[in-house]
Amino acid sequence: MQLDYYNQYPQPKASRSMLIVIDQKAHPCTGDCISVGTTAPGTNQQTYTYTLVDPHTVMRVTYVKGKLDEYLLYFVTPDGKTLMQVNWNPETPDWQNIAIFEKQP
Repeated sequence: MQLDYYNQYPQPKASRSMLIVIDQKAHPCTGDCISVGTTAPGTNQQTYTYTLVDPHTVMRVTYVKGKLDEYLLYFVTPDGKTLMQVNWNPETPDWQNIAIFEKQP
């Protein structure tokens, strides 16, 4: 699966892109990995595990330097028109970021 991110939309191409494998195994980050702030880890220190929860839900678990760093759930509605992302840090599970995207005609 290809995951593309856009800092602004529309634009001719994605701001960054990453290939992911949904097989419940840890994979090193390849492509344009996330790096935030001045203390962000190098891309070779990030690994991701993707799991298919059900036909409409994928879970990502992120590790930095081998330590659990983040959970993220992707939900797609059965009609394919809405994507919802919910992510949280294992240290603060009650603080969640929720983003909802609607497919434009």
